Amino acid sequence: EEARANALWLMTTGDDWRWEVWNGGTFAGMLLLSRISPKVDALFHFTLLPAKETGVTLFGSRKLMWNFLGYVFDQFQLQRITVEIPEHHAKLAHWFRQRLGFKYEGEQSLSRLTKWRGVTILDTKGAPAWIASQGSRKERAHWDGTKWADLTVLRMLREDYEARRALGEMPQATRDEPTTESSEN
Repeated sequence: EEARANALWLMTTGDDWRWEVWNGGTFAGMLLLSRISPKVDALFHFTLLPAKETGVTLFGSRKLMWNFLGYVFDQFQLQRITVEIPEHHAKLAHWFRQRLGFKYEGEQSLSRLTKWRGVTILDTKGAPAWIASQGSRKERAHWDGTKWADLTVLRMLREDYEARRALGEMPQATRDEPTTESSEN
């Protein structure tokens, strides 16, 4: 039911770009860009309807998402793409980081902090990512129906996408490869 409500919201919001996701003749979800700052950044959203009804899983949509990111970088000439994930959806944040290569805001640039007097960077495996994850949040920015929660902010820079693409790091094809159809505003 939550996926249906998300799809309805995605279809009716204004000032954004929407793409429908289809698997054969079955509507499977939506991809959306909002808060578009031309040639700079856009906020990426998606919703997939239940896999039992559509045959499209999050794992199976990996190639679609990867190709969509490349399309968006090229067509909108963006420097970055941002996603905001409610903190109680930690597995989704993990999926974006592990499967698509998104990073916490500021994760790769922690070394710049060593220029500041009094700042110590922990030389422990995983420490930079953990530190970045704590600062990569929007506090009390998501209402889950019962309480306010933080959003985790992830981003992909154009050069990160292009570096992965140049290495041939394309997601593996899967048996359920949905397609998209675009609709503006």
